[in-house]
Amino acid sequence: MKRISGTNFLIFSILSVFLLEILFYRYQEMFYNYGFSAKNLFEGKWWTLISSIFLHASPEHLTMNVIALFFFGNAIEEKLGTKKMLFIFFFSSFVGELFILTLSFIGLYPFDIPTVGASGGIFGLMGAAMVVKPFEFIMYPYLIPLPLFLIAIIYTLSNFLYFIYYTFSGGSTEISYAAHLGGVIAGIYIGFKERRDKKAILILMFLISIILFPFIFTIIQILESFNYLSLLYR
Repeated sequence: MKRISGTNFLIFSILSVFLLEILFYRYQEMFYNYGFSAKNLFEGKWWTLISSIFLHASPEHLTMNVIALFFFGNAIEEKLGTKKMLFIFFFSSFVGELFILTLSFIGLYPFDIPTVGASGGIFGLMGAAMVVKPFEFIMYPYLIPLPLFLIAIIYTLSNFLYFIYYTFSGGSTEISYAAHLGGVIAGIYIGFKERRDKKAILILMFLISIILFPFIFTIIQILESFNYLSLLYR
């Protein structure tokens, strides 16, 4: 009997939890009891560190994360194995939550608004995949296959800019860019620990990034016309 992969196990778990959300149809209550926030953690709701990862706010939120998890989770699992893939996923999720906690303490993030979703862990897998399998081509989130490192650069750069904007402009958003950045930093760190030729790959990606940087925003604009995930919001 073939063993279920770690990536498929995570996807199955996330889908099962969302099914429970639909059946009970008590989103707000579930989010405030099982979502992660500084308030929940200091009230002793330690389980939110884990439960928040498997909760999702909408079918669109769920679909985007499941598709991303499928691509990045499988890329890491094929290269590093199931145990390391799961470690990267959960470690990156916790680092993302640590970013949220830190920002809550210094007043740059709401203390009591819960965060839900697997994005922190997924960004960690993306960051690690960027280092250990930078030139593997995947079709996420575009219909045109692109190398993993380029997708990771686009996502990391855009999330960093959004993070700066929403953190310091006083604007509001339902997306936790802090968790994304914490996750991708954790993933990149583990990725470099796993590579033996880390200096060579770092120099190569740096040079390619420097070459592409003047064109990166143009590239993003062109690619967005092939972004199939954008159909979820139409």
